[in-house]
Amino acid sequence: MEEVIMQFASARDLRNRPGNIWKELKKNEEIVITSNGKPVALMISVNEDNLEEEVKAHRQAKVQLSITRMQKGAKEKGLDRMTLEEINGIITETRRKRNK
Repeated sequence: MEEVIMQFASARDLRNRPGNIWKELKKNEEIVITSNGKPVALMISVNEDNLEEEVKAHRQAKVQLSITRMQKGAKEKGLDRMTLEEINGIITETRRKRNK
């Protein structure tokens, strides 16, 4: 597995020394912003020529990550071994309860 090297900066650094953060962002292309030592945001370097592509790629990556997490959770719970009949039964029961 590839090692991911991340640059971190606190929200306080962003507020007090924004120039330094912009320089780091230009150099590293990504900075994780933290608050009380916990990650709260990811800043990514963009420009007007690639903004839409970057946003689209970021959103696609988030969707793929969500799908991977759901699949992993389903497998851990054994839900990946359910038959189509069992799945349809759950759907039918859920719809029945919702329509009461």
